Amino acid sequence: MDSWEFTRGGETETVMARGWLLTENSHRDMMLQLALGGRWCGAVLDWTNLDDIASGPLVRALADWESQDAPPVNLLHRSGVRRNPRVRLFLDFATELFAELEAARGRALPPSGAPH
Repeated sequence: MDSWEFTRGGETETVMARGWLLTENSHRDMMLQLALGGRWCGAVLDWTNLDDIASGPLVRALADWESQDAPPVNLLHRSGVRRNPRVRLFLDFATELFAELEAARGRALPPSGAPH
């Protein structure tokens, strides 16, 4: 969590995050409240904060740099339940949704089942 890697063109930089708050995404709401209050700067997923970025309360820093460290998204289900049409429909929906989010960011998702 405290080692951030950014790329720009062919250049790669690794930065060690230091400060009074190092946490994980499970404390996302707290981090956003601190950022909105002007007391914190950090790395958060852009697609979970599109409204705050578009309307202005949150401002992107290092906009010309990109992080390659997208967190994994796992959909877990009981063995055999994948054959259930409702589960299959949800899995297809979620896969398509995340593919659209990644495409909007300019990167394609790896094929289903491919290592990330």
